[in-house]
Amino acid sequence: MSRRAECLAMTAALLASAAYFPTQAMAAPPTKCQSLTGLTLPDGAIFNASGVNGAGASDVASGAAISRLDGASPLTLTGNNAVNQSFCRVTLIVPNDNGTFTPSAINIEVWLPETNWNERYEGVGGGGFAGSISSLVPALNANYAAASTDTGHVGGSGTFILNPDDSLNVGLAVDFASRSLHELAVQAKFVINAFYGRQPLFSYWSGCSTGGRQGLIEAQRFPDDYDGIWSGSPAINWDRFIPAEQWPPLVMNLEVGAPIAASKLNGATAAAVAACDAADGVVDGVIGDPRQCHFDPAIRQCGAPGAPTDGTCLTPQEATAIKKIWDGPREVDHKGNPTGARLWFGLEPGASLSGGLAGTNPFAISTVWFQDWLNQNPAFDWHILTYATYEEGFKLSEARWHGVIGTDDPDLSAFHRHGGKIIITHGWADQLIFPMGSINYYERVLNHGHNGGPKRVQDFARLFLAPGMAHCGGGAGPNVFDALSAVVNWRETGAAPDRIIASLAQNGQTVETRPLCAYPTVAKYIGTGSTNDATNFVCVAERNNEALNVADRVLPEPHDSDDRDHERD
Repeated sequence: MSRRAECLAMTAALLASAAYFPTQAMAAPPTKCQSLTGLTLPDGAIFNASGVNGAGASDVASGAAISRLDGASPLTLTGNNAVNQSFCRVTLIVPNDNGTFTPSAINIEVWLPETNWNERYEGVGGGGFAGSISSLVPALNANYAAASTDTGHVGGSGTFILNPDDSLNVGLAVDFASRSLHELAVQAKFVINAFYGRQPLFSYWSGCSTGGRQGLIEAQRFPDDYDGIWSGSPAINWDRFIPAEQWPPLVMNLEVGAPIAASKLNGATAAAVAACDAADGVVDGVIGDPRQCHFDPAIRQCGAPGAPTDGTCLTPQEATAIKKIWDGPREVDHKGNPTGARLWFGLEPGASLSGGLAGTNPFAISTVWFQDWLNQNPAFDWHILTYATYEEGFKLSEARWHGVIGTDDPDLSAFHRHGGKIIITHGWADQLIFPMGSINYYERVLNHGHNGGPKRVQDFARLFLAPGMAHCGGGAGPNVFDALSAVVNWRETGAAPDRIIASLAQNGQTVETRPLCAYPTVAKYIGTGSTNDATNFVCVAERNNEALNVADRVLPEPHDSDDRDHERD
């Protein structure tokens, strides 16, 4: 046998014998998404592979179930959480202010569309004290690369502020208030650039309540992070509105000695709506502008002419309490009675009392604020507060926390120079966050000289009030609208919105539409056609009077000394 023949025979034998040896599957190369974990992230951040399907960057298909960072049950991407495309899910952690990941760190999650990216990024805000990743499903389904953060702690309670020895962890407060939000923008844009090979054309923020505050603090402190911001029912003026949320239970405790029955509170609210509904020219079960409503709950006092006889009439103490809740917290006089200057605003007539801050139990966020953030004592019992000690706590809140989380700086000139656009929305029937706080802030933005005066401000920032809308939605008035699309259109086409159309649905059907008008204009019925149709309303300037100037009658704001140096155009 020739040498060539011997070699061929040996090769054939080896190939034949290979069937007797188990074959080892070749490992698939990492996907584009999985390869992201090889990146070095900014600011010492690292990919978080703990509990996230085993990797810090994973391809996720529609219908999949994904684990969550906060230990909650897995999220199945079906039904209301269904996604319309596969995506790359990135989870990462940013060290806290001391450069370590203990006792906590900032968790961030980024979802990257794998097929239909619209070349835009959306930061999605949280609620309350945050502590979890917000749903990114709506943003992904709109083809945005989207991201959210837990703001540096896990769980929705504000108890994270206290160290084991009950000292304040101010670093975590700063993370919650602002640092985590800037890191969210930095990390998300870095990952987006790595995945797609380019930065987003535009970056937008959307959020309501705490998410609304988060958007505005970004505009105030990090004006280059976003090109457009929707700030819904914003939890701005945090150091003042949070203690003001404790005012209703305090008043009921001091005036009545116990919570007022829900039936009585609901009756007072309904009576206020009935008395003030027609002031805007349309009877629709909604108070168009509560500043023009002067309903006195004393007319429902038991024994008064026309008072209800169904068990919902009010005692004198209950009528006094409701009036003080609507009025809001004030400084005490020399007798300890709250008759002095306004500290903050109250709930508006038309907002639910029993379903919000005046319910059977006080609001958890304001309660923990007094316990942990002010008194540094988890066992503190708010029932011991008097009007005088409440005022002391209110002013301590301003002194200690305004610089950290006040989120009320009216100077938005840097955001304007960046080319940014802001839309603020707020429901007049908000039962948790006082809409007058948003008006107060926007008025100061209009007045701040660095912003160039009201006409220039309206070129980049506008406020829209929604009559009858509760907190971030719901309520008796039209409450479904798309403010983010209005921001996007404004930023990308230059067309400023004068109105945003809102709708009211019942049993899955739209029964009413109404324009939300750019402040200070209001919707006015033209006198013909259905009052349920937005086309029959125009936006007109509201008559200015003293009742409408109440926004300015609060104790001086920390920034007011700057505002007063400039005259309005």
